[in-house]
Amino acid sequence: KNKHKNYLIKINLIILIIIMNLVNQTNKVLGIYNNPGNLEKGQKYAGETGKFYGKDDRFVVFDTPEMGVRALARDIKTKIKNHNGDIAAMISQYAPKDDDNETESYINFVKERVGKDKVTEADLPIILRSIINFENKPDVAKRYLQPNVFSTGIMLSNKSFSQDTSFEKAKEMMGIK
Repeated sequence: KNKHKNYLIKINLIILIIIMNLVNQTNKVLGIYNNPGNLEKGQKYAGETGKFYGKDDRFVVFDTPEMGVRALARDIKTKIKNHNGDIAAMISQYAPKDDDNETESYINFVKERVGKDKVTEADLPIILRSIINFENKPDVAKRYLQPNVFSTGIMLSNKSFSQDTSFEKAKEMMGIK
């Protein structure tokens, strides 16, 4: 009886490993890295997994879509402050031409959606939506723009967390269920 039980446990573990690998491969194929803004490594945001993607593994993978939205929100809040809300200056730093970005198209895309040239933190949601839509294929962007994912990411961006803080720990620290 114990041999049969151990055998079933081993089979279930193998199945679990196969499923986890399939999910990981599916996410890679779909380009799902929980990084809606293609943020680069080295910024040490909470929720970073230590995994990377893209050319030269320059972009970080976050543990959840919410933590990716949070990191993007924190990055854009800093750029709003550093550039006095000037969208052109913000996007020029965020997606510089010398990194093979279509910076002018990007600036125009964001400005058209925001409806002005200068922004404040009050404009953060529309700026983030614009960036997420510019950076991602529509089906991937939808994952980040789901109301609960998007609003939770923005809410979490209001607090500073250490890099090793997971989504679950951040929610707990903020009293979010």
